[in-house]
Amino acid sequence: MSENAEMSKIARASAATNHLTESNGSSSEADKIPTLQDSVATTSLPRYAMPNVSSMLPEYGNLEQDLIGRAFNAANYDAIARLPADIDHSTVAGARRMAIEAARTAAAAPHDGTRNARRNGLFSEFEYSQSEYDLYNQLENKAREEHKAIMATISGTEFKLPGSICKGKYQDGFQEGGLYPYLSDPYEAAHEMALRLKWISQAQMLSGPWSNPGHDKLGDRPSRHLAGEIMAHLRKLIVEDWEDADVTIYPNEDEQWVVRFVLNEAIDSEAGLTAYMNCLLRTNPIVLKYQLTKVVEHWDIFPGDGCAYYTVRPPWVAQPKVEAFFTLHPEERDLQTLLQHRQAEPPAPKASAKGRNWRGVVR
Repeated sequence: MSENAEMSKIARASAATNHLTESNGSSSEADKIPTLQDSVATTSLPRYAMPNVSSMLPEYGNLEQDLIGRAFNAANYDAIARLPADIDHSTVAGARRMAIEAARTAAAAPHDGTRNARRNGLFSEFEYSQSEYDLYNQLENKAREEHKAIMATISGTEFKLPGSICKGKYQDGFQEGGLYPYLSDPYEAAHEMALRLKWISQAQMLSGPWSNPGHDKLGDRPSRHLAGEIMAHLRKLIVEDWEDADVTIYPNEDEQWVVRFVLNEAIDSEAGLTAYMNCLLRTNPIVLKYQLTKVVEHWDIFPGDGCAYYTVRPPWVAQPKVEAFFTLHPEERDLQTLLQHRQAEPPAPKASAKGRNWRGVVR
């Protein structure tokens, strides 16, 4: 059908609609379209079946053109097969109404009596079919049952080797089911009480051990009130290595500890004693734990009184910055003594300029 013919049909339909509208406007008030209030007052239908405003409005006039346009569109969702063979005025809308009515009044398929077995609408039930891979387990179960039946015919209990019964610590070795009387030990009770008190004290702790927020871990650093214990521990370590030596440890006026060795027959080498003290102070874990350091200016002293002196500094004694240097070099302490010392020293021999090469090295 050509496009001009369709336009002419639409024009004729519009003219007919306008004619009907004009004729209805000239009629009396009694011939008007019934309203919603009139339908409510004159009908006995239920409220949900009564006509509403949408059903009373005239039908959309451009419906057929929209249906034809959607059917021939590339992204159509209206089938072209649902369009009538002869397209005329109101034929497309009539075919649409007939399809809707046929779908609404279509009878449901007869129920065949089978029930769709589902559980909560998620999984369907199925009949369990035994797998061939379970054949080995079945044979093993069958053999085990036969073995039990044969054992039951011989004896009601399983076979046990003689002497293979392992009894507990408190079971009687001759009487079946007998137990030795358990006697409580007071030492075990005291140990359990100490553990219980320890658990109670730990449970009452609100936080961990106190630690200093600075860089130095004061909690791990030994304090001054442990001086006697540390000195006794240090002397015990030395006496274990030097059994016959006379060793004494005492503090001096600077709160430093002096380790004195009496040079008797037990000490056969002064150099060996000094090497031992150096190694003890560098590698012994007990000395490193107590953070004992060597006082250089008072280390390895042999004043001639038959004793050797080694001085250590505990961790709570501050180390002077320049005292060690001035003690080792007393001439540097005063300017006058420094000048006298330099004047007393012989001048170093100087090489002649002729004996030097271009790098300044004497040939």
